[in-house]
Amino acid sequence: MSRVETAMKAAHADCLGRRSRRLLPPLVLLAATVLGAAPPSSAETAPCASIVDAYRLPEDPSELLRLDDEMRRYFAARVPRHGPIERRLAALSAAIVRPDGLGFRYDNAGLYDVREAFRRRSGNCLTFAALFVAVARDCGLRARFNQVDVRPTWSRVGNIVLETRHVAVRIEHDDHTYEVDLDLPGMPAPPRIAAGPVSDFRAFAEIYGHAGVQRLASGDPTGALPLLRRATITDASSTVAWTNLGKAYLICGDIAAARAAFEHALRLHASDLAAIDGLARVLRSEGHPAVAARLERRAARYRERNPYYLLSLAEGALAENKTAQARRLLLRAYAIKRDEPAILAALAEIALQLGRQAEATRWQRRLRSLRHPPEGRGE
Repeated sequence: MSRVETAMKAAHADCLGRRSRRLLPPLVLLAATVLGAAPPSSAETAPCASIVDAYRLPEDPSELLRLDDEMRRYFAARVPRHGPIERRLAALSAAIVRPDGLGFRYDNAGLYDVREAFRRRSGNCLTFAALFVAVARDCGLRARFNQVDVRPTWSRVGNIVLETRHVAVRIEHDDHTYEVDLDLPGMPAPPRIAAGPVSDFRAFAEIYGHAGVQRLASGDPTGALPLLRRATITDASSTVAWTNLGKAYLICGDIAAARAAFEHALRLHASDLAAIDGLARVLRSEGHPAVAARLERRAARYRERNPYYLLSLAEGALAENKTAQARRLLLRAYAIKRDEPAILAALAEIALQLGRQAEATRWQRRLRSLRHPPEGRGE
């Protein structure tokens, strides 16, 4: 596969291209799947009330990629319909991201249909991918969404822990395939494992699911559930969509609906660890601890990839004065996520307890560098 490096450089692209999301269950319940509440901690980030605004995605998925006449006129004047493919892709990229074009700005919470993205000149990377695909197709190019498997990355918004995934754009021309994949300068993407095209419906389900996660993270479960249900309707074969819906039902306390969603996910993919972990939570709450324990053992690999789960275990070990065990858990968490202040603060505290002053100073220095980054560092 060829990547459109020259096209992206010519356009001076400015986008963090790796933000399709899955939900994780409450870590306090030994869960670390795709959506869920993190355990409370002194370093917990406050919920982001501004993560969503009055905009609502259209209920009809076919509306997500629909261009209007103004958009067609704009791009027709800037993107040639003939000529070398690299020149056409560079022109399309420039028309979207260059200051003398739309000047498209990256906005992590900006999840829009393509007409709204054009109007606002901003959006997140799912939005950017949709806009690029829609315009490329209108310009006569064979554009598809491209699902990129990357090493798992984790973040936390309020009490919601998120595992991120990545969607890019795939252009097929003659016997060649190009990938349009944009990144914000100074913020490298996690290592790629594999990539492959996905259907429009799978990408649309990702969009609705991502929007549902945003609303759940902002403290709006009432607004989240219709979007997460829309994701399962848009692509009923998406294990991620069904698992995310199950996690949302868990957070809302609807155990029966959560169980139905997890069981549906497992009918689609019997070995999906996120769905197994969620079903284990349901069974434990329903009074079936032995069956739940068996499922939890199957899902252990998934849970232990989650740095917030490891942080939760370390806090439990500290409460029992098992300092050495807590340190081992925190070092594993740090190896997965090096920019979480709660992990660094805990490591510094443990080093002081163990009398390792030099080590504590190193952790404190790293913690200060996160809170006060050098001027010019990419945020």
